[in-house]
Amino acid sequence: MTKNYNPWRILSALCIGFFLVMVDQTIVAVATPDIKTALDADYNQTIWFTSAYLLTFCAPLLLSGRLGSYLGLRKLFISGVSIFTLGSLLCALSHTPLQLILARAIQGLGAALILPQSMTIIAHVFPAHQRGKAMGIWGAVAGVGSLIGPLAGGAILEWTSWHWIFLVNVPVGIIAVILTARWVPALTPDPTHSSQAMDIPGSLLSILGLGLTVYGLQEGEVRDWDSTTALIIASGIAILGLFIYAETKVSHPLLPLRLFRYKNFGKTAIAITTMGFGITGFAVPFMLYAQSIRHWSPIESGLLLLPMALAAAILAPVVGKLIDAHHPALITLIGYSAMSLGSFALGALLDIDTSLVLLIGVLVVLGIGNAFVWAPTSAVALRNVPQEDAGIGSGVYNTFRQLGAVIGSAATGALMQNRLAHVADTPQGTPPDIAPDMAIIVHNSARAFGESIYLSAAVFLIGIAAAALLRKSSA
Repeated sequence: MTKNYNPWRILSALCIGFFLVMVDQTIVAVATPDIKTALDADYNQTIWFTSAYLLTFCAPLLLSGRLGSYLGLRKLFISGVSIFTLGSLLCALSHTPLQLILARAIQGLGAALILPQSMTIIAHVFPAHQRGKAMGIWGAVAGVGSLIGPLAGGAILEWTSWHWIFLVNVPVGIIAVILTARWVPALTPDPTHSSQAMDIPGSLLSILGLGLTVYGLQEGEVRDWDSTTALIIASGIAILGLFIYAETKVSHPLLPLRLFRYKNFGKTAIAITTMGFGITGFAVPFMLYAQSIRHWSPIESGLLLLPMALAAAILAPVVGKLIDAHHPALITLIGYSAMSLGSFALGALLDIDTSLVLLIGVLVVLGIGNAFVWAPTSAVALRNVPQEDAGIGSGVYNTFRQLGAVIGSAATGALMQNRLAHVADTPQGTPPDIAPDMAIIVHNSARAFGESIYLSAAVFLIGIAAAALLRKSSA
């Protein structure tokens, strides 16, 4: 393949498709109450609007990362964007909860094909001295995209119906397909992998193990974390353990364990897991606080995240330039420290009449943290991974991030549910005929949302520890 392509054009085409996925992960949450009402869905069906997407997104990520080496990266990326766009159209046309659940599953499958290929193509087309900046932009798109979702969702609901939450993806997806076909080179499949048999048993074990784990975590709150839920999660973890063992016994594994011997890869995987956990862990209770305690509309609640998104977007180019020139531990430590500090402050501040200025100030701190986390962590992850392992490396990295989000959603939801169950409790010794004051209940509810965010702040401490252990690359 002659290298007569413009890598920055390639990056822009990839980022459009990638941006669709990142926005979609948060934009739908804002519209869920409207969708539930419009489709007359029960609580369990409503949960599955998200669960179906996460299940088909997470379960095949490892396989998707490897498939690019067999079938071609551009071909798989275009297929992913096309499937995601078709799923979005079907979501918008849904008239029943089941139709929407199936369409969301199609979206998730498309997303699973998009993420690993986009990261791997960047590693292929950019020279080493530009790769850090390119991966920095890719990481910044992840951060800004996930923050823009609630704002975009609120704006759409303010002016039109929930269907446009999904319809807006269709023209953007078509543009992404056209630009990818025009600008991204037809990177040929890796001949080393093309001549090797696919690890079918490993592929099936990884999909089954990840699928059961994600399913159990998503269903836990619905089932009140009963014994069946515990069995599902334990089975998923056991199968993943069997998968890892099986990978040591085959000559061409789906997941080569040597990945974790490459400098910094394992540490970035742990760090990005905490980011996936923490972003979900603070966003869900904060948006519930904004709408149920402060009674702000969806668009007003979304606008609260605008300072955070702007801070991340403005700093992204600056951080991108720092990545290749400075020690990765220094840059990422700033990010994870800001995320932990900001999450702790946000949790402490939430109350009935918290100052809007204070909230915006804390959200700006979190925006700074986003800029110093997504870009550097993504850039460092594949920096020392050779090209033949870049596809599966990208799949593993994104699997860790997405699992972090699923675990964060489940853990924060369980903690929040536990705290909200006690908001009407009265002090010991209070006569039973005295009802709790409504102001106290609202205050306790606000504090329940705030205290749930402390979990994210604590998990970010693990991210700080992982970031501190990163070593400077010799590349």
